[in-house]
Amino acid sequence: MGLRISILVLIAIPFSSAVALVFLYFADIPVSNMVVFSFILVLGMVVDGAIIVAENIHRHIERGEAPDTAAKTGIDEVGLPVIAADLTTVAAFLPMVLVPGIMGDFMGVMPRVVSVALLGSVLVDHFVIPTLAAYWYRQRKPVQDESVVFASIAPGQTNGNQAIKMRPNIGMGTRVYAKALSLALNNRYLVLLVCVTSLFATKALFLQLGFEFFPASDRGQFTIKYELPLGYSIEETLAASKVFTDPLQKWKDRGILRHYVTAVGSAGGLASRLENDPANGPEFGEVMVELLSPLDRQIHEQEIIAKLRRQIVPLPGMKYSIHEVEDGPPGGSDVAVRLTGENLDQLGRLGQQITSNLKKMHGTVDASTDYRPDNPELVIEPKPNVVGMFGLTEAQIAQSVQLAIAGDSQIRITMDDEDITLRLQLAPEYQKSLRSLERLTLTAPDGRQAPISQLANLSKGLNLYSINRYERDRAVVARCNVVHPTLPDEIFEFLESDVLPEMGFRQVQGNSMVFLGTPTTPSEGIKAQFTGENEERDKNFMYLLYSMLLGVVLIFGILVTQFNSFRQSIIVMLTVPLSFIGVTLGMWACSFPFSLASFIGLVSLTGIVVNDAIVIVDFMNRARKRGLPLRDAIMEAGINRLRPVILTTVTTIGGLLPLLLNISGGAEFWQPLTAAVVFGLAFASVLTLLVIPVAYSVAYSFVIVPNKS
Repeated sequence: MGLRISILVLIAIPFSSAVALVFLYFADIPVSNMVVFSFILVLGMVVDGAIIVAENIHRHIERGEAPDTAAKTGIDEVGLPVIAADLTTVAAFLPMVLVPGIMGDFMGVMPRVVSVALLGSVLVDHFVIPTLAAYWYRQRKPVQDESVVFASIAPGQTNGNQAIKMRPNIGMGTRVYAKALSLALNNRYLVLLVCVTSLFATKALFLQLGFEFFPASDRGQFTIKYELPLGYSIEETLAASKVFTDPLQKWKDRGILRHYVTAVGSAGGLASRLENDPANGPEFGEVMVELLSPLDRQIHEQEIIAKLRRQIVPLPGMKYSIHEVEDGPPGGSDVAVRLTGENLDQLGRLGQQITSNLKKMHGTVDASTDYRPDNPELVIEPKPNVVGMFGLTEAQIAQSVQLAIAGDSQIRITMDDEDITLRLQLAPEYQKSLRSLERLTLTAPDGRQAPISQLANLSKGLNLYSINRYERDRAVVARCNVVHPTLPDEIFEFLESDVLPEMGFRQVQGNSMVFLGTPTTPSEGIKAQFTGENEERDKNFMYLLYSMLLGVVLIFGILVTQFNSFRQSIIVMLTVPLSFIGVTLGMWACSFPFSLASFIGLVSLTGIVVNDAIVIVDFMNRARKRGLPLRDAIMEAGINRLRPVILTTVTTIGGLLPLLLNISGGAEFWQPLTAAVVFGLAFASVLTLLVIPVAYSVAYSFVIVPNKS
């Protein structure tokens, strides 16, 4: 269309981005990955309205109108439809703000950025572009017709001649589309039947995609968390990290790993992995690893982790897990089964049995349970008569033993004008010896001294580290993670069909996530429930579904206001369910499971796909008001809007294509989202150009005329 119109359209990008940036500043929203993606997504959307307005002005100038007249006429024709199109997009995004919890905090910035940027683009579309077009453009002679294709399409020579005047500059693409549209109108019921059949067929394909919470992405960072048997010191835990650091050093020598850092003795070890498990202590540690940028290495992060698992030879009794840095909010373990009841030993046995089955399944890693009956403890049995004879108390005995093992840091001395805190405790080698503890002496009030062995019997034993509860019931959780290409749903299906029934569990009717133990079986009185990432995924899927339904209601309300017609609003809304065909085909072609990111893309798509349909239906209405027959009005509107529909689709897809192709690496998280928008929008554009005119033709073929009598 020329350099000038391209410049007019591009003005929408910096102006809308500036409006959104000002909003971020005053709303105190920090820049994050979601903010950056929101700007990438909205780049192709803010120019849609600009393209429609600029192209319509350009079309009038091509017909010989003066630039100022063309600017006024062009914006008058598409001004309201463009506003309606932008509002429908805002209506699709804005309900996402209502999503609660961590997920709402994570994705809530996207609807805000998109909505503000689109509202800013309305100012450009309606004021800046028409004003600049009136000054920049020059009046030109009408372009002569290149073809008489309309004469062969429109019935009758009169209608053919009228059709020629509709669009003076006809190219090969327009001629092909005109013939395709004419063919579709001649077989309109067959076209609608094919669409409905395809929609039902797509449903079957959709169920084959598989589901996951968030796709794993190559962020170049992961953490190895490990646990040694209770009783290990910080020094021993640090030394044990060589199990991991030696293989990591080999990767570093190969120029793939940037660095790694080991930390021990903090609560960040296994406690992070076991969610609700408060375990912490010197026996826990973690190794934080950072790889080179994906562009600087030829191997994917997941492949590195898979090979690293084979290189690691854990020490006896050591447990470890590897966690990749996630783009989305934390969702817990990929697979988790929560057992609740009153008998803790029974819960522990069942939890260990499920964990054992998880370890045998293909594609599972880091299988574990939070039932830990191996906590070493020191049992002190005071001798009441002897303790009373010395005038001591049982609390004093316990305090002395605790002081010897845990130490006391209340001692402070001053050296070189500096206060120093000392910690007094038995050396580690003496702490593990009962004989050393028994030789500790206590001083009675009268000055007599007695060894602890005379006051109490000391013995070592094992007990539970902690007793976890869920809704006031005792609880044990068995969990694991999965590695590509295994999906969590595959593991849940195996647990549901094989493992839990063998243990005596039966599924609760109407709730596929809950199982109850049956009498006379090892699971009697126990309740099992699927949790972990799967539970979070389903919960957030439901939130997004509600958001999508609310968005559809808002969009329909905007359409009814725009067209003052339920019939035309329904015609435009046909693009929403039919775009689902493109989404499913795109996810299948790219081998992407349907994830929460895909769902966000689908929700976003509901407001995007209706934009071109709004303008086409509005042009059909205008053509009919001018007195054109129904078929001619449809042909004129379709051909007049062919160029802007293609341009708006290409700009939106072009803005997202680098993310879909993952050119720079590390965009795996965004690929399902962009695939949903790109393929859904591409398919919806075809529907807009063919199916919407066909549906309009069918809807207005039968006009009920009231009987005056």
